[in-house]
Amino acid sequence: MAQAYRVRSRIARLIVRGLFAAIFRVRHDGTLPARGPLLVVANHQGWADGFLLAASFPLSADVRLLGDREGTGKVWWWRAVLRAVGIVIPIERASASADRAAITTTLAALEGGAIVVVFAEGRVSRVESSLGPFAR
Repeated sequence: MAQAYRVRSRIARLIVRGLFAAIFRVRHDGTLPARGPLLVVANHQGWADGFLLAASFPLSADVRLLGDREGTGKVWWWRAVLRAVGIVIPIERASASADRAAITTTLAALEGGAIVVVFAEGRVSRVESSLGPFAR
């Protein structure tokens, strides 16, 4: 199961790199790590942010994104892609016990050497180039 996830994740990130290379240029200082534990906290300006961040790390990295179960699952094909790739750790905002499950999954991923991306605002920013309040 873990091996299949890694293969699907690498393939998806390779495809994303290819698709976005003509549109976006990712710049960073230094070398991004290929292994965690690493927690990346970012603002969320648009739908491509998670993919661009995940694609920025070396293909050998185990990158996970914390994502709202409802927001990432509204469109059936999008939900199917995210589930197949296995890159999203779903958060259920309406249920405290489900949030605990997301935290447990996140901690286990970090302990296993993953790179976990968190969008602290909890959603895509409504105003471009602004940072909203952090979500709890």
